[in-house]
Amino acid sequence: MLISSLTILMYVVIIVAFLTIILLIPWQVHREMVVESTPSFGNGDFDTFIREFYKYDKWRFDDRWGGSYFGEHGINGIGYKIHADIIMFENKGMILDMLSFYKYKKWLKATMKRIRKVSKKETKW
Repeated sequence: MLISSLTILMYVVIIVAFLTIILLIPWQVHREMVVESTPSFGNGDFDTFIREFYKYDKWRFDDRWGGSYFGEHGINGIGYKIHADIIMFENKGMILDMLSFYKYKKWLKATMKRIRKVSKKETKW
């Protein structure tokens, strides 16, 4: 029994819709968390994120929540952090576009893995 081309097309549409939803949910959560957790926010891309990240040199790594970076609070309480997909520089949240968000997640995973490996070496007795 042959499957009709309409049935195949229907399955393709369902699979594409399912994959789109799976990709949209984490990105939408990122957007909502930045909006709700920062005093102000703006849009950015991965290159802007990297440029802003390396402007600061007093990052403190915290592995309690699966890996976060927290910065010093300078004059006027200006803070910077990366925590639970909330990206904040100078008390302003950064919302990444979808492609940049997934680049950021890949970068963050690699960075956290490298930091954990170094931390384990340093704390070994």
